[in-house]
Amino acid sequence: INCYNSSFPVIISNTISGSSYGICCDFSSPVITNNIISGNSNYGIYCYRYSSPTITNNTMSGNSNSGIYCYFYSSPVITNNIITENGTTNVSYYGIYNNPDYSSDIPTINYNCVWGNGLSTTNNYYNCTPGVGNISTQPQFIGVNDYHLGTASPCINKGSNTAPSIPSTDKDGKPRIYNNYIVDMGAYEYQGTPTLQYGTLSISSNPSGASIFLDNGTQTQGTTTAI
Repeated sequence: INCYNSSFPVIISNTISGSSYGICCDFSSPVITNNIISGNSNYGIYCYRYSSPTITNNTMSGNSNSGIYCYFYSSPVITNNIITENGTTNVSYYGIYNNPDYSSDIPTINYNCVWGNGLSTTNNYYNCTPGVGNISTQPQFIGVNDYHLGTASPCINKGSNTAPSIPSTDKDGKPRIYNNYIVDMGAYEYQGTPTLQYGTLSISSNPSGASIFLDNGTQTQGTTTAI
């Protein structure tokens, strides 16, 4: 998809795959939301020449180059997206790459999952700084090339309900903010109850018998082996 010459299209709920650039923004500022952008031979989204797209609740995964590439005074607003495992064959590819040449503008990056990008799998940001609410954790899709979120996905309820141009439904046409709670990251909204993660915490006092204070203010004497 090529957006050019001061255009402002709305690109919503597509699967964009098997092309060169998934979406190319050239002197344009589209709204890009609810899309799966994967398996393209170049960038997932290319922001070029004064482009300022609004990129909200998309999933970009498995593109051959960087997930989002910004160049020549482009300043996208990137919110509630999953950007994972892009450019995994090259050390110079990233999740979000902001070219330092002609780059006085910078992306606004909030509430995204950016994980596993580049050959090192840690090339998530280049020449840009994530803002608030971003995570870098395996998103736990339900299967290969199926980008719905699994029950224990860390992307569930981790987006921002005030993201710009947030849609009312997800790519499947289901409610975007499920049960009026908190929006998920990515193109698909999980429609169930997330699996709670339980663990065991073992602590002991030193010296033995010293008081141990829990975070709810409860005090216990001696050695506590599990909580």
